[in-house]
Amino acid sequence: MWKKLLANVALSAPSALTDLSISALMAVPELKATSLAALDEAAAVARAAGIELDAEDTRRVLAKITGAGGTSANSRACASMC
Repeated sequence: MWKKLLANVALSAPSALTDLSISALMAVPELKATSLAALDEAAAVARAAGIELDAEDTRRVLAKITGAGGTSANSRACASMC
């Protein structure tokens, strides 16, 4: 559940604000850096609350989503909510 939350933190707001698909978002170096910084910050908050998790695990999941064969080209994180 925490990996899903971290992925949502990293992708939902930037995707909604830019109206870019996840793959397009992650293709822009500055947006990718912002998304990963948000992921790291959310992981730090979780750790401060006593939740042990591995942000690198979530980065690997994001790499699978945004890599070849992933689903990121088809979706915008906010498409169904906006």
